[in-house]
Amino acid sequence: MQKTISQFIERIHLYQDYFLENQLTNTLEEVDIKALKDLGLLKRGDDLKEIPCQNCDDAHFLQVRVRDGKMYCVCLYEDTDCNYLTSEDVATWNFDVETFLNQLGVKLGIETNVEKMKVQGLWQIGGFSKDSTRHNCYYYQGKQFEEAMAFIKKQPISMRRYVIFTNKQEVSMLETHSLLLIEVKELLSLKKKGFVFDKNLFDEYLINGFRNVIFTPKNGELIVNGRPISLITPSNPEYYFVNILWKNFNEPISHQKIKNYIYEKTGKDYEDDPQKLSHKQKSKIKGESSDPKLIDEIFQTTKDSDGNNSYIMLNPS
Repeated sequence: MQKTISQFIERIHLYQDYFLENQLTNTLEEVDIKALKDLGLLKRGDDLKEIPCQNCDDAHFLQVRVRDGKMYCVCLYEDTDCNYLTSEDVATWNFDVETFLNQLGVKLGIETNVEKMKVQGLWQIGGFSKDSTRHNCYYYQGKQFEEAMAFIKKQPISMRRYVIFTNKQEVSMLETHSLLLIEVKELLSLKKKGFVFDKNLFDEYLINGFRNVIFTPKNGELIVNGRPISLITPSNPEYYFVNILWKNFNEPISHQKIKNYIYEKTGKDYEDDPQKLSHKQKSKIKGESSDPKLIDEIFQTTKDSDGNNSYIMLNPS
C-alpha cells in the first residue's frame, strides 16, 4: 500500500494524541518521517506506561515494567513468562498542530493568530481580508464535527466569512454562503525543506466557494449561481472590462483605470472618454446576455475612495 502524507493527515483526523513508531512506519515513508522530525512537526512524547494486551480476546492493558534495564509486560491470564518490549513498542511521537498551522497560515497569506479553542479538536488559525470582507480561518480535527459547527453558528455572520480546514471531507451543518470547508490534504505536499501549500488552489477554492459570480478568463464565460449567462470573446474590449473588474472583485475601479487597462491589452486608442467607453462595454455584455437584469446587478456604477466615477463587480442580490 502506498504511503502518503494524505494518509497521515487522515490519521490525525482520528484525534489520536500520539503515534507509535509502527503507526508512523505503516503510514509514511522513512524519508517523510525524517522530514517531519527534522522540521519539528513530529516531537518525541512520553513512553507508554501501559500497552494493549496482544494475547487476549478481551481488550485490556498491561503495565510496562522494567527489569535489569529491559522493558517487559506480563498477561496474568495467558503468559507464563515475560514479554520483552523494544523502545519502538512504547515510544510515542506527537504531531505539533500549532507549528503546522502557523506554517499553513504564512504560506496561504493568512494573518496568523493560532489558538486552541475550547471545542475539542478546533483551532483558530487567524484571518485575512478579501472582497472587502473579513475571512476567519479555523482548523478542525476530530469526530464531533457538529460541535465545531455549533461554535461557528454562534459567530457573527454580517460581513464575515468562515473558512474551516479539515482533514476529512465533512458535510456542512450550516446552510449559508458564508462558510467554506477545505480538506487541508488537497493543498499540501511534503518536501525535504517542509510542507508546500498550493496558494493558487486555495485562491480558487475561495473564489468558487464564496462568489456567486464566476468569470473564466480562459474562455470568457460568465456564470451566475452555476448558470452561464454570457460568453464574452477574449481579446475584445468588453472582455478586458470584465477581466479587470473580476481581478478586483467587490472593489471600485475608476473609468479611467478601465480605459487604461483596455488600451494596454488591445493596443488600440479609443476616442470615447473613460466613462462612455466603460458604459459601452457593459451595454455590449448586457445586450448579448441571456439574463440582462443580472448584468445590471453584477456590474454597478459607484465611486472609488478618491471620488472618481467607477464600476464595481458584485455578487447579485
